[in-house]
Amino acid sequence: MHFLKAMLTGTNGLRTLAGQLIRFGVVGAINTATTFVVIVLLMLALHWSPLAANAAGYCVGLCVSYFLNKRFTFKQRAAVRRSAWRFVGAFVMAYSANALILMGAIRLLSLNAVIAQGAAAVAYTLSFFVLCKFWVFRDDENKLE
Repeated sequence: MHFLKAMLTGTNGLRTLAGQLIRFGVVGAINTATTFVVIVLLMLALHWSPLAANAAGYCVGLCVSYFLNKRFTFKQRAAVRRSAWRFVGAFVMAYSANALILMGAIRLLSLNAVIAQGAAAVAYTLSFFVLCKFWVFRDDENKLE
């Protein structure tokens, strides 16, 4: 709970959090567009299978997301080796939360699949942000000014 107190103490804490949330959303939009463009180009221009194009697009998107979140959202300058594996781990954890909520909402709560996708997307986004902020890019000594 110490991290919550530190994060929310004073207007600077809230201002920093709000700025990071906005930048995280911007990075997410850029990442989504980049991933989609790569997938479509690989399928249409290079005639890759949809599955192969999707996998490659997500790999590119994950790299774009990592570097933009590292430098732009959380302003970290630590070595890549320090946070890259944590970022992949955070992605896996957030995606796992997404899948669990999606399946639970559909199978246990009998929610409409579209509504369940929305709930799962919110869980993914929030959990990924929290993991990135407090685990992947947490080192205050390596922040850009």
